[in-house]
Amino acid sequence: MRIHLPSFAVSFTAVCALILLGLSAWTRISSSFGGEFMNAFQSVHPNPYGANNTDLTMIEQIMGTAFDFFYAAMDALIFSISFGSLYNLILGKTQKKESE
Repeated sequence: MRIHLPSFAVSFTAVCALILLGLSAWTRISSSFGGEFMNAFQSVHPNPYGANNTDLTMIEQIMGTAFDFFYAAMDALIFSISFGSLYNLILGKTQKKESE
């Protein structure tokens, strides 16, 4: 059974982005929870408003969370489209061999 690519991409992106949105907000509220993960995440995705920076204003914290959300959504979208396309390609080739 083939993956419906647009549905898979939207649902996977929504789940992953919302999880990271919650983690980013929680790290900014409580500076100890998820701090190491957010440091690793932000070492790959540059963000001028780091999650472990405690001297940011509220607007800067919100902007930092928005940056993290955007990066997570783009990563999940790229991954889901790549995975779904590869899965459909492999499945199509195996079904084509079976039908011959």
